Amino acid sequence: MNLSTKSEKELEFQDTYLARELFGPQERNLDLLRNKLGVEVNTRGTKLVLTSEDEKYLDVACNYLIQIYELLRAGHSLHQKDMDHALDLLNKNPRADLKSLFAESVFAVSPKKTLSPKTLGQREYIQLIRERELVFGIGPAGTGKTFLAGGSKSGLIHAREILANLDEIGFVEFQNQDVIRNELVAKIVRAYEEQEENK
Repeated sequence: MNLSTKSEKELEFQDTYLARELFGPQERNLDLLRNKLGVEVNTRGTKLVLTSEDEKYLDVACNYLIQIYELLRAGHSLHQKDMDHALDLLNKNPRADLKSLFAESVFAVSPKKTLSPKTLGQREYIQLIRERELVFGIGPAGTGKTFLAGGSKSGLIHAREILANLDEIGFVEFQNQDVIRNELVAKIVRAYEEQEENK
């Protein structure tokens, strides 16, 4: 006979408005904890009762709620993607400090402008660019990988410099005429390039 024991923790948040924002519309943010961590969450006003068979997930859920609440209290505006990414980050690294990722000092400076990341994922990317010599950004188009790297040295260019003397590795440098794309996309790219040249 297998008897499983559940651990329980209670959290209470003072600010009713922020608690509602923390819980999300129709408790969407609490559903993240239910679905991703398997933590049961019951609400009573601004009070939460969290239960789980896994103490680690229970701790991650509490840490997540407390840190997100503090970010909201500090005036940060969080999107659903931020909430989701923050939970994934804390699940991988329970010691992660979300506040440091939202610090106002996190900016990327390109030769022509100052950029500010808009999401937690973008902030984490910029922080890694500052801390590491080589960072690869992987993700769908439009997530800001190239834009946010700004004035940073390309990881592939850096790798090419390091590996140039190895005969077993070959490099091919493509030119604009090698790019195959829809004619409309090509016109859009040329328009942006011309605008950058005219600045």
